Parts: sequence; C-alpha cells; structure tokens
Amino acid sequence: MVRHGNDVSLRLRPYGALDMITNADITIYNCAHKGTRNEAWKRTVIHAVNWYGGQKVTVSDAGLLTADAYTVRIPVSSAPQGKEFLLPEDYALKDDAALSGFWTLQNGDLVLRGEGPEITQPKEVTEMSECFVVTGWADNRRGSPIMQHWKVEGK
Repeated sequence: MVRHGNDVSLRLRPYGALDMITNADITIYNCAHKGTRNEAWKRTVIHAVNWYGGQKVTVSDAGLLTADAYTVRIPVSSAPQGKEFLLPEDYALKDDAALSGFWTLQNGDLVLRGEGPEITQPKEVTEMSECFVVTGWADNRRGSPIMQHWKVEGK
C-alpha cells in the first residue's frame, strides 16, 4: 500500500493497475428490528473507502435549495474482517445475538465519516458533521475484481 497526503491510499497491482482510490474510514449503523421495541443500532467500522460529499444546490421557483449529498464506495477488499455482508431481507431475519457477525446496507441506515462510537439512538451521531442517512445503495460486486464495490448514497 502506498500512502499519499492525509489519508488517501493506493494499492498497486501487477502491470501498473490500481485499486480504487480511498480517502476515508466510515462507520455504518445498521438499524436492526426497525419499528419494534427491540430496535437496535449495530455498528460496523470499515477502513479504506472512497468518500465523496458536499452541499448540492438546485434552483426552484422558491429560489436556491441546498442539501448535503454523499456517495461512498466500499471496495470489496475493504469489507470488514470477521463480518459477512447480507442483503437487507436476510439481515432482518437474524436474531440479535447473531447480528454481530454480519453487516448490511439498507435505506435508513446511518453512515458516519471516521470511526464512530456505539450508539443506542440515531441522534447520537446525526448531529455530527459528515453523517448521512442512506437513501440508496447498489451491490457492484461484478466485473473486474479491482473494481468490485458497494455504492452507498445519502443525504
């Protein structure tokens, strides 16, 4: 691994190919058992992701509207050790004790830039800068191994 600047890293591959450029670590908070009395926020820290975000401006009849918009790409090579990715519908079927070995991406989850604390309520991190609610995600684990990733979008 080669370090450049603050925290941007490049992994060199044979024949000069590079892995995805990464510039951040993140914490994903998965909402387990949403809407029940057992609702809980499960924390997963992921190192070496590509973070892109900032304020977006749109023009409307009411004037300029601004909102934060974020895109995070998680290379497969950065998947958390000791945890298996599950689709949201499979994650929802797991009992609380088993969830420590899994992570998922689903709308309504929270993503925080950096390594965040354990939480019991979303407001513990939503007031922090560079935290967003997941509004969409894609499983892009196909094609060339160096390009496989999960894409997470949010506001």
